[in-house]
Amino acid sequence: MKIKFKAILFCLLVANILSAQTLTPEKFRTKIDFLVKDASTGFQTTLGDYKNSSFMGRNYQCNTAIANFKTCDIFYKKETYYKYAGETEPEMFYFTENFQATEENGKVVKANVESVFDDIAASKGLVKKVIKHKKKVREKLTEVEYLDSKTKRRVLFFQDYFVNGTIFVQIHSDLRPTDLLKYNGCLILYNVQSNRLVSAIALYVYGEGFESDAKLYNKALSKYTATTQSYYKQYEYLPSARERDVEAKLDALGITYTLESIDTEGYLLK
Repeated sequence: MKIKFKAILFCLLVANILSAQTLTPEKFRTKIDFLVKDASTGFQTTLGDYKNSSFMGRNYQCNTAIANFKTCDIFYKKETYYKYAGETEPEMFYFTENFQATEENGKVVKANVESVFDDIAASKGLVKKVIKHKKKVREKLTEVEYLDSKTKRRVLFFQDYFVNGTIFVQIHSDLRPTDLLKYNGCLILYNVQSNRLVSAIALYVYGEGFESDAKLYNKALSKYTATTQSYYKQYEYLPSARERDVEAKLDALGITYTLESIDTEGYLLK
């Protein structure tokens, strides 16, 4: 009897969890209001465990979802320079969740996201901006962002992607994850042969304990092969240098180069 009773309780618990994940317009608004408030604290409640990293930033699990934990994440994206587009995407830290427009929750989101965001924008003095695209792109999606009127940073964003019926919702924070390593600057190693600059290795330096550029150069170079060490005898350190400025500098030199990230002991960061 105890086993059967526990089984019934388990089924009821699962049913309650599933029903809690079913959105109504009121529940959707409540969840968004909570996430906006939590974003102002750097997602202290919503931010879960670290998941993985990429060249663009870090990915975290969520302790809170609008409807489905399987389709939500928190991302930290470092400032990223897209050289061929000549554009820099600013640093961003945001919660995101996607919905299928053909499903019940997706229908609720599609019908209410703009009006909910408009209300928040009105209360916070945000600037609404419909992102302009060329005709071929406009036929595939709609994107709307809400910006802080002073800093111009993104606060809210949604994308309605018609092609596969996916709706993306984002709530942004103007803070940063507490586990981020401090950024110090860029150490550039130069390969000079016969008084001619041949190539370079640009190393973005993160972490505490930075002593001096000379010590960092020796530590970083020691991690390479003897052959590489024999080539890269010159260096330059650029404190707090932005990615786009580093790449512009190296492009102007007309040489080949690679970009990496290291800690203050000279070890490559993954």
